[in-house]
Amino acid sequence: MEFASTRGREHTASFSKAILEGIPPDGGLYTVFGVDDFRHWVVSMQADSSFSAIAGRMTGAFMQDEYSPAVAETITYKAFPFSPQFKQLDDSLYLLEMFHGPSGQERDFGFAYFASCLEHIVQMRQKTAVIIAVSRGSFAASIARAVKGKSRIKALVLFPKGGMKGIVDEDCVWNGGNVYPVEVDSVIDECYALARQLIEDRELAQRYSLTMANTANIGRLLPHTFCYFYAFTRLKERIHTDIFYAVEAGNYGSLAAGLYAWRFSLPVNGFITNCTGELIADTGNKANIVDAIVPLEKRTKADPAHPSNLERLESIFKADPAVLRGLVFPAQVDNKDTALAYQELFSAHGLLLEPGAARAYAAAKKRLSVTSADDGVVVLVAHNHAALYADEVRRLCGETPKLPQELAVLRQNVKPRKSVAPNAGALVECLKELA
Repeated sequence: MEFASTRGREHTASFSKAILEGIPPDGGLYTVFGVDDFRHWVVSMQADSSFSAIAGRMTGAFMQDEYSPAVAETITYKAFPFSPQFKQLDDSLYLLEMFHGPSGQERDFGFAYFASCLEHIVQMRQKTAVIIAVSRGSFAASIARAVKGKSRIKALVLFPKGGMKGIVDEDCVWNGGNVYPVEVDSVIDECYALARQLIEDRELAQRYSLTMANTANIGRLLPHTFCYFYAFTRLKERIHTDIFYAVEAGNYGSLAAGLYAWRFSLPVNGFITNCTGELIADTGNKANIVDAIVPLEKRTKADPAHPSNLERLESIFKADPAVLRGLVFPAQVDNKDTALAYQELFSAHGLLLEPGAARAYAAAKKRLSVTSADDGVVVLVAHNHAALYADEVRRLCGETPKLPQELAVLRQNVKPRKSVAPNAGALVECLKELA
């Protein structure tokens, strides 16, 4: 399977090159290109297949021109000691929970897979790599767990002043770990600006083999496709009707991953999401991307430090315009819709979910004419643990979700051992220490 830049087909890459390089040199993002027929891989998945086995099969399909199936299975076995959970709520509603990783966030799947793939790739090339990340909340915890025990990967994690969390001493480089946590004497936006400056310095990035830990790297996004396949294996013997996934728009990562899964032969009839400023329902109630009127080649470069996957969506729709109107069903959702949807999920099913899942459910309720046409079922995707949004959840339903102890520890403030001025030179010195 090949990957190409969203800005044009001049920049193509193999699976390993796309992950190692991170972003193409033309200012775009790598997207799936030249997909093979994966139907035989999908058919072979069983209802009791483990998540790591499903991920291994799909990785084997991605990497079949580069590495053996055994290598693919090793990568995913190491990446995923955890799994999503799938539940039936009623005859037409199911729940896919993606918050059962070490930090209670869906990004655990992306980080774990990305780090496992990257470790194998640099090992085969007898190289090392440094992951640059900017953290707020427990974001760093997900990175730390992903790189733990890796022999050829280190992570330089930038925190705003007073905002260091999610790090334990044993994970740090001064105790033999893989994470170098650095407090920048400034705000979070300055941290993003510094990360952007480091990664866009091509000579510096090459010298230290720098890559980003966000979804600018396609390796962070691909494992979310496995979650859709996992849900399908749990459904395939239960139902014989249309399948729709309801997912919050967010930064469009989960939606892009779902459409990639469709291109990889996932049996699916559509993706329902909430409208945003960029992704709307037009007067005919069809999906439309507002920015699509501006050609990609005339835009500024994609932001490697703070990416949006909207550009990946556009590239999918540009390659196959019918996808936008035939597979994506946005609905306008306001705060009142979200509150009512949350209260229904809580009262009918006893669920305490993140508010984003309620927005997706509210969108699904507004799109009943689509999902119920042929007695279809909806799989509601819940990305993060509800306790990470405790105040908002309490306002929505009057209950406070309990924060598991292992997550509570990750949200405690940590006293930094390394603080630097907000300039790139100070961070280059940190990179020298990691070399």
